[in-house]
Amino acid sequence: MPLLKNNAFVADEFVTLPDESALPISGKVILSFQRFLNSLDEISKSGATIGVRLSNTDKADALVPNFSKIMLIVLPFPAFADGRAYSIARQLRLEGYRGELRAAGNVLLDTLQLILQVGF
Repeated sequence: MPLLKNNAFVADEFVTLPDESALPISGKVILSFQRFLNSLDEISKSGATIGVRLSNTDKADALVPNFSKIMLIVLPFPAFADGRAYSIARQLRLEGYRGELRAAGNVLLDTLQLILQVGF
């Protein structure tokens, strides 16, 4: 799927890592929310750049103490009418997250202005 970043389509440098896979020594990987929380010691020892994929039901505030370990947070838009990711993005920004927020899924270009306003 194309990645729109800074008004251009770019290659995605991150790879989604299955929960059962070993954490690589380097590279850019996206972990599930639960895998991230369960692997904090392993992550601290790894040289990998970490991203976290949330679901709309994950408690995003659990990430706050670990913002310095997270370079990317992926928030889902599972359906056109599901706007929970807007609220989660805003919450993360208010909590102080300054890394990359990525909208994934059913994202409409008509909502681009709102997406930018909440911090994506």
